[in-house]
Amino acid sequence: MIPKEFGPRLKISRRQKHLNQTDISKRLNITRQAYSNYETGRCAPPVDVLAELTLLLEYDFFSIFLEAAASKLFHSNFQFYPESEDLSCQTQPPLELCSFVSDSTPVTPRKK
Repeated sequence: MIPKEFGPRLKISRRQKHLNQTDISKRLNITRQAYSNYETGRCAPPVDVLAELTLLLEYDFFSIFLEAAASKLFHSNFQFYPESEDLSCQTQPPLELCSFVSDSTPVTPRKK
């Protein structure tokens, strides 16, 4: 899955550095067409290329992918119940969170 904001952010970052696609592709040792595909969202770069882009353009592109993954996880755990009158919704936290909370020691309030 390629986050929709990845390509435009990549293009903006490249332009801010006053580089063209050929400049970037040469530095990454890839074809200009491959780089163009990243900017247009046709494909995502491999992790090693993403790391190089992060260093070269001084922008944390990994955060875009992490935010998209977190959003997808949230929405996959979000369930609507249309049979209820108020069309309320209910969420279910990920199992890892449930197990963390249940395994945690209780916190006692501090005395003032």
